[in-house]
Amino acid sequence: MVQLASSHDAFDELSGDVVVVPGFAGSRLVDTQRNNEEYWLTEDLLEDRVHPPMHLPIHVRDDAPDPVVSQGLLTDRPYIEYYSHFIHTLQQTADTSQGRLRVHLFDYDFRRNTVTLASRFIDYIETINRQQQQPVFVIAHSMGGLIALAALHQRPVLFRGILFAGTPFHGCIDALKNLQKGALWGRNRDVFTAETQFQLQSTFTFLPLDGRGLQHRENGTEWLLDFQDIDGKLEVDYAGAITEPGDGLCVNALLY
Repeated sequence: MVQLASSHDAFDELSGDVVVVPGFAGSRLVDTQRNNEEYWLTEDLLEDRVHPPMHLPIHVRDDAPDPVVSQGLLTDRPYIEYYSHFIHTLQQTADTSQGRLRVHLFDYDFRRNTVTLASRFIDYIETINRQQQQPVFVIAHSMGGLIALAALHQRPVLFRGILFAGTPFHGCIDALKNLQKGALWGRNRDVFTAETQFQLQSTFTFLPLDGRGLQHRENGTEWLLDFQDIDGKLEVDYAGAITEPGDGLCVNALLY
């Protein structure tokens, strides 16, 4: 009989530098113009009492500065369980490892594109590498996995391994739904509206790579699209309709 190791035993086997990369919306955002006031994620936001604009200006490109910046992971929120238990256990293991394990938390502005974020991540890992003179092990969730994968392709020598958790390597259907109807956070429907989703660079990272997700309303046949083709991308109007590029005519399509 094979006895499976407990989760605690698995943590005990970790050593060296371990970097945790959260998923979409897993990093704190603060407003530098308001003395680093909490921007994302607050209890007032989840309770639909405040509606901070989450979009980036439509003209913002790549690494252009914005007063709202990332600052740490969402690990200490009494009103929502995000990464709290996992980070606490991991850090507790590091604290009792006599220096064998070192934990690093990489936060990022999840509104931006993965190309820019991967470049920042590489800089972050290179700093650790210069200090410790050894590659790192990465634990990456969701969008964090896409960032880590992009960095791995560019600088494989920096990594000794990556654990991908729930990473949408082929995109996800929810990206199309969010472009049509927005996304609900807690009780709040007015933060990540369809308009806001369209103005997030990261939204387009999640579009299905296989072009699936739509069907014609009239006959139910599948409507395949290359979402990575800049000339074939969907245009989403602010009423939530999907239209063909150029002519502004509404396509009778349903998400499935």
